[in-house]
Amino acid sequence: MVRDGLRLAVSELAPNYEQVGEASSVATALEPIINLRPQVVFLDHFLQEQTGLELVQAVKKIRPEIEFVIVTQAEDRFALQQYIGLGVKALISKTNSREELRTILNSPKTREPYIAPSLKKVLSDFNSTEKITPREIEILKYIAKGHSNKEIAQILNCSEHTVKTHKVSIMRKLHCKTSVEISVWAIKHKLI
Repeated sequence: MVRDGLRLAVSELAPNYEQVGEASSVATALEPIINLRPQVVFLDHFLQEQTGLELVQAVKKIRPEIEFVIVTQAEDRFALQQYIGLGVKALISKTNSREELRTILNSPKTREPYIAPSLKKVLSDFNSTEKITPREIEILKYIAKGHSNKEIAQILNCSEHTVKTHKVSIMRKLHCKTSVEISVWAIKHKLI
């Protein structure tokens, strides 16, 4: 129903947009997005078995020019901040007005994303604990899965010193003292 409503609203508010595909999961969306190269992808944060974050991360590695408009009711500051860090075009609530959607559809590409007022409120409580870079998130996930610094360095093709530096930064930002505490944090925030 959400996809049907969004499709109808976009076709009415921006008739110059042409829909080239639709999917309900990361698994069924990734290949069409890569192959069809749409200019803009409207994406719900909650997908079957995964989140939109995983899809944005995967696409941005291959097609960084593709823009994403995240449509969500999620009030997870950490997830919203990750989307911002990945350079999405907009973060909108499912309760956004049609006029806000029109503004987003007709706005030029900018460095700063449009953030719906209700989601700005969620982000206003944002603190340094959540200012984690995409690379730190990647390393955090490997730490949470039990990999050693040496193993992470091999996987990411970087030095062990680089991994240690990121780990120290992660621990400082999350106020964690051990890898176990990092793992608990990652599980709580559904990163693994």
